Amino acid sequence: MRNFILFCTASVSVFLSLSTVVQSAELKFTCTEDTGISSYKEKNADERNLNMGATGSIKIKGIEEMAILRFDLSKLKGKKIKSAKLFLCEASTNFLRKIGLSTVSNDWIEGKGNYTIDETDNGATFFEASYKKCSWCWPGSDLTDVTMGNGNTLQQHTEMQKLGDGWIAVDVSLPIVKAIICDASYGILVMDESGQTTADNLVYSRESGNNGPYLVVNYEDANVPPQKPLLVNVKPKPELAHVDKGAVSIFVSVPEDAAAYHIWVDDKKIERWKTPFPAGFGTEQEIVLDDLNPNADIEVKLAVADGAGNMSEPVIVKGKTSAALPATPKLPDLTITGAGVVPPERDGKLRVWAFPEVSKV
Repeated sequence: MRNFILFCTASVSVFLSLSTVVQSAELKFTCTEDTGISSYKEKNADERNLNMGATGSIKIKGIEEMAILRFDLSKLKGKKIKSAKLFLCEASTNFLRKIGLSTVSNDWIEGKGNYTIDETDNGATFFEASYKKCSWCWPGSDLTDVTMGNGNTLQQHTEMQKLGDGWIAVDVSLPIVKAIICDASYGILVMDESGQTTADNLVYSRESGNNGPYLVVNYEDANVPPQKPLLVNVKPKPELAHVDKGAVSIFVSVPEDAAAYHIWVDDKKIERWKTPFPAGFGTEQEIVLDDLNPNADIEVKLAVADGAGNMSEPVIVKGKTSAALPATPKLPDLTITGAGVVPPERDGKLRVWAFPEVSKV
């Protein structure tokens, strides 16, 4: 996957109280990359391999068509997030009312398609994060496997706000914004959840210029890093092993203000779609990792990021993976050798016999 160079524009307003200097700021982030995704398929049309990274507008229509938006929120590292709002500009009359938002747990390519197959930039489609180059997670997966609660993602369901002059807005939950800040999400998925409508709801993409999507975030300073996580243990997890792969459980005592984990096994970063978000403060959380070499000694490194993107010192623990599952046994020969004696006929042509011959009918 190629590296992304992201740019953002920001406007800042600072408010000071009369009695004490308290910095409260607001930043506006324009969308750096976006694309439409379509799961639409009928007898004479299949849009699941098409890319919309270069279109001037994006269709948001039920479970058929949705948008993925990327924002560079690096300016918010070290900040405490107070609120966030996503702004979209209508490119057509729309019937949007309820909106679904989600983190995205795998990276993706914006692409240069215009409801076309993108053979040049290999932009994202419903089936692939990068056309012909990278699946959304495991082979055969699609976008739904890394969004809306699947693939260790966060989701939100809320009402849309009409602002006038064609603009609409959605309040974005703090966990989703924090996930982007601490590198635990590759953008925001936007879906229409009105359900009963089948309208082609169009919003302008970033290619439209000033009408493109943008995010406004209110924040204040918060530069204290989270506590160092306490790894309780790393144990084999044989019940989740595969035929040729082992598995482990990592037990973590969740520190305060934990917003995301970053995990490495033998210095290899574990994919985001395999990495859960932290449970509640003080709980002992089990994190299961599979598809590892069986019966192997491993070194696990785990760090915690808070919602301001501050990273803790990592904890390093050694452990061992489980054995793989036994190989599939060879099946017995089930070649049909015949029905034996000719079955009798009784009052017509209905003939019944047992196979194998020791079975009862």
